[in-house]
Amino acid sequence: MPRSSSATLFFLALAALSPARAHQAVQTNLYLDIELTESSLNYEFWVAAFLFPPVDDVTLADKENRPTVEERGEAIVEYLTKNCPVEIDGIAVKPVMDSIKWQDMEQAFHFGALTDFTMAQIKFHYPVKAAPKNIRMKWGVFVKEPDFGWEGLIDPDQDPQELDLIIIMNGKEDYAKFSPTEPEVLWHAPVDPSMLFVAPLPAITAPVFPLPVASILLGVAGLGFLLFSGKGRVPGAVRIGIFAAIAGGAIFSRSLLSVEVPKFWAPSAPKLTEAEAVETFTKLHENIYRAFDYDNEDDIYDALSQSVEGVLLDKIYTEVFQSLIRQEDGGAVAKVQKVDIVKCEALANPSNPDEYALDCRWRVHGFVEHSGHIHSRLNEYQARYTMAARGEHWKITGVQVNEQARLNPATLERVDIPADIPQ
Repeated sequence: MPRSSSATLFFLALAALSPARAHQAVQTNLYLDIELTESSLNYEFWVAAFLFPPVDDVTLADKENRPTVEERGEAIVEYLTKNCPVEIDGIAVKPVMDSIKWQDMEQAFHFGALTDFTMAQIKFHYPVKAAPKNIRMKWGVFVKEPDFGWEGLIDPDQDPQELDLIIIMNGKEDYAKFSPTEPEVLWHAPVDPSMLFVAPLPAITAPVFPLPVASILLGVAGLGFLLFSGKGRVPGAVRIGIFAAIAGGAIFSRSLLSVEVPKFWAPSAPKLTEAEAVETFTKLHENIYRAFDYDNEDDIYDALSQSVEGVLLDKIYTEVFQSLIRQEDGGAVAKVQKVDIVKCEALANPSNPDEYALDCRWRVHGFVEHSGHIHSRLNEYQARYTMAARGEHWKITGVQVNEQARLNPATLERVDIPADIPQ
């Protein structure tokens, strides 16, 4: 298999996240920013008043009588606690209101139509007492489908009710999304690079056999005795009796003193069942994508080296990281959120017990930041991988991509993408 094929796979797997044309943004007038600091998890929520029940009675005509935090804060906190709960390290935390401001929007767009309404800027926070290890955030405020439907407002692969946002956690930007079907985001504190692989890859141990040292020594002694006692030096009956005693001792001492010796003629890797091969490959595949969660090039390179054969490493790193992951093309920046294995089957290589072929179908969930907004992407791929024993571990040694397609995240149906958009 050509060396470049593996790198091409990962390039394609992420390139589909970067658009070649402007993405159609929907004017929902519902936006959210989240930022984690040392002392609090801060929310800034911009929403058209008619979309948020605690203030849906506020209209453009009420310019002189806008509710204050003192007047509506309790109702807002009660609504957020019920519909947008937050848990920090497993403990439910109640929001604290900071401020509420109003902005009149005259003849502003909402779902492509000009209308008058009032925007509310609501700031609130969740107290943080110590550096959190994980934060579970749920969101329950979404736009409703307009009377005339979604047609013409969105791209085919968009979820119109999806709320895409950038969250800043301890100074580092990340992407997240909320939707009615996936209303929860679980954030984990970054782990040390040395702890990247939560499931260690299985080490390969060569098969061994017990070498009966005591029996061999007694056997050598018996042969020596036979040679020495020949030519009449020892009477025949005595000679046979002594040799029989030595031979018997060699037989019965097999388990008394033995050492394990590698079977140098046997395969270097243990034969895996199909389930074991799939499990091992899945960890390797996941680790490749997880490696690109890190910003430091050395950390990414070291993480990739745990899963990919050395001859493929440089090319994968260069093409995926330098040419795509940090690529900014017209403001577009791609990031992988998660990878799901849809189906994976393993086939042993009859001529090489240290190698397996794996037919794999998987989906890449990702985000694209482009032209001042972000949106999600879902792509599906099918490929045949090669996994082989290298040194003391299994490594991905080759791949051939057979299929690739963009999916509608709501229906999981294939989406027709214009030819100028890379998949």
